[in-house]
Amino acid sequence: MANELTGTAVVTLPVNVAFTRQFLERTKYHMHYFMGAKPASLSQHMGTNTAFWRRHEHMTPTTTPLTELTDSTLPTRTPSKPTVTNVTKAVAKYGDHIWLTEEADLQNFNGQTAELLDVLAVQAGRSINMVQRNEMEDNATIVYEGNAASAGLVNAAAQLTDIEKIIVDLNVNGAEPFQPMTMGTDAVGTQPVLPAYWGICHGHMGYDVSKMSGFKSVETYARQAGMIAPGEFGLIQRTGFAVRFIQSLDSSIDADAGAAIASLDLRSTSSNVDVYNLVIYGKNAVGALAFGDKPLPTGIQMAGSDQAAIEIIQHARGSAGAADALNELATLGWKAWAAAKILNGDWIRTYRAGATNLDN
Repeated sequence: MANELTGTAVVTLPVNVAFTRQFLERTKYHMHYFMGAKPASLSQHMGTNTAFWRRHEHMTPTTTPLTELTDSTLPTRTPSKPTVTNVTKAVAKYGDHIWLTEEADLQNFNGQTAELLDVLAVQAGRSINMVQRNEMEDNATIVYEGNAASAGLVNAAAQLTDIEKIIVDLNVNGAEPFQPMTMGTDAVGTQPVLPAYWGICHGHMGYDVSKMSGFKSVETYARQAGMIAPGEFGLIQRTGFAVRFIQSLDSSIDADAGAAIASLDLRSTSSNVDVYNLVIYGKNAVGALAFGDKPLPTGIQMAGSDQAAIEIIQHARGSAGAADALNELATLGWKAWAAAKILNGDWIRTYRAGATNLDN
């Protein structure tokens, strides 16, 4: 009986389940703008590259008493008709890869693939995160610092009164919070946390938010609030609702887009105030292509089956045929599909303000 050998024919097969899970977990950690997004899916061989959502509008309350039914009123009641709007967005493909030479493969330690997967996972997560961010920052209703008329007039850091206004706007527009109210525990210093929207900003703006009156740092409520998002640093609560803030490296900075810096103690790239973006939004305000733990596709996919939102793709040395005549090149990469869409503009705001310059 022939010996059973474990060689390169085995170890160079496509990335295994452990690597896949590690990749997805590392990628998701950097996808802050997917928090609370309503998922859509892309199906195989269905003749379309369009993501699809349905927006259900709130129904008008009825305050008219119901009268007793009589024989003359049949059929019984006049029904109401819900308003349902179909929202679509074309799906686009993104990705990147690296080439590994034979020398890089043979002369490095055995954990090389895992290390490279980590690097690619961060790149993949931030890339798709930025696609989602662009839709949310660019297409939501903009609120400027101090009620300024445009970005060019922004001349101050984030203000509490502006955050309060956004909370009220979302509330009266019927935006639902993501997180329910939680009560304080028997631990010292805990207190109730109000139902909360999400707010995502850059760390520079996060500093100014943390200095606002009534700000609660995340460690004061983490034990009672259930899920704490990656990058979450605290909350502000007003008028029965809260905003729980997440800081993200991918939150946009519009360099020199504000007023002349003059003697203002704000961050600036050259001569004008750098303008930062804070997105605050409620449940079902935005949609995204589903990003889950579906198995990576292998072989032929059946019509109607969900396309994985992200794939890890590895080709071993020698797999390219004549294109790699001496078996010297291997590749490792990722490919992702993305579609981001604001589903209800009444439930999301982009707040634009300067940020305190801590380097002075």
